[in-house]
Amino acid sequence: MEFEDLTIMQAKSKVQHLENMREVKLKEKELNFEKTQPKSKPITNINVQGGTREDKYASFVIKDEEIDKEIEYIDNLLEVYNNYIVKELKRLDEYDEWEQKVIYMKENGMTNIKIACSTPFSVSSVKRIWRKHKNKRVES
Repeated sequence: MEFEDLTIMQAKSKVQHLENMREVKLKEKELNFEKTQPKSKPITNINVQGGTREDKYASFVIKDEEIDKEIEYIDNLLEVYNNYIVKELKRLDEYDEWEQKVIYMKENGMTNIKIACSTPFSVSSVKRIWRKHKNKRVES
């Protein structure tokens, strides 16, 4: 996981993706549980010939153990990304309102000239704010 060039918006997007994946895994686990529950066969599908017997419960429990490992991994990733977002927001709190806007615009791909036109800063000030921001990100 590379956090050096990760913006807060990208981290939030990653968190949403992981939450969606977690929901999918939980639903898959729920479906596996439902497969283990007793149910009756329709009368038309009763098989009178011999066949192999299989312990459905054991096979689904093994699958659930694999799903549990994946869910645990996703939960750990969610915790890491959420901690990253909290720390980034605390760090951004060190800047005043205009500097935060400059950083936000720059992270969203705006050029220095466009940022300078929409804020009270010059192009060189925008570059200085961004450089200061990037250096603090690398140090922390």
